Amino acid sequence: MFRKFKLYVQKFVWLSLWTVIFPLVSFGFLTREEAFEQSFDLVWETVQESHWDETFGGLDWGAIRNEYRSRLRKVRNRTDLVTLLQDMLNELDLSHYNIISSSAKPLDRYPRGGYVGLNLKYFEGQVYVTGVDKESPAAAAGIKVGWKLKSIHQKSVKSLIAPFFKRDILEKRIRFDIDFYLNAIVQGTSGRKIRTDWYPLEGKVLKTYLIPKADVRELSVSVGYLPPQRIEFEETYLEGDILYLRFNFFTAPMMADIRESLESAAGKANGLI
Repeated sequence: MFRKFKLYVQKFVWLSLWTVIFPLVSFGFLTREEAFEQSFDLVWETVQESHWDETFGGLDWGAIRNEYRSRLRKVRNRTDLVTLLQDMLNELDLSHYNIISSSAKPLDRYPRGGYVGLNLKYFEGQVYVTGVDKESPAAAAGIKVGWKLKSIHQKSVKSLIAPFFKRDILEKRIRFDIDFYLNAIVQGTSGRKIRTDWYPLEGKVLKTYLIPKADVRELSVSVGYLPPQRIEFEETYLEGDILYLRFNFFTAPMMADIRESLESAAGKANGLI
């Protein structure tokens, strides 16, 4: 069981790598149409040559190329191109195959390095607490999963995320950038007080002041325009000897911990989550 799971994990690690594409625009050497054609071919050929499933999930990847390449004549700008390429990748129905434009850098102007121990998630115009670490400043302040964020340093959620909707990038990328941005700034700077206001599950708006600790969690390496991420890994056994593993990213340093957990669980665990 665990050898098979290990193999599946390795495949998923490869699959989970983001496809980072930099449109090949070299004005003076290529026309815009030629640059778009080269960008298109680069994306299609990358999948053709390195996709883990040689059957492409039963799809005719060659026919998909012909269909989407014929639409290039209607592409007028980079946004149109990124949308076309993403639509083509969406045919594979794989969540982690995405086009990341070079114009999609997170708008993080805040200092970092702090840790308050909570995780935020943007959903339909609201920002929710989806996790609170034990013995963290956020837990000590009484912040709970399900609370909605009202403001950080008296800057409303609406004003904090407004700049992201002024950029010509895909909506799913906007959501990703908002999550990364808000989670970065809410952690603050070690030792410097940060004010956050919340809508709890019940009652009136609550104001909290958090004192971030130094964030000593390991950082992943940067991949393209994806910035380094703080690595989180948890291993515990639940009732009935069920091994529970939780981690936030597939990264090379974390694979050693995952592998060690799975190997040590052989003959010991009755199940795996």
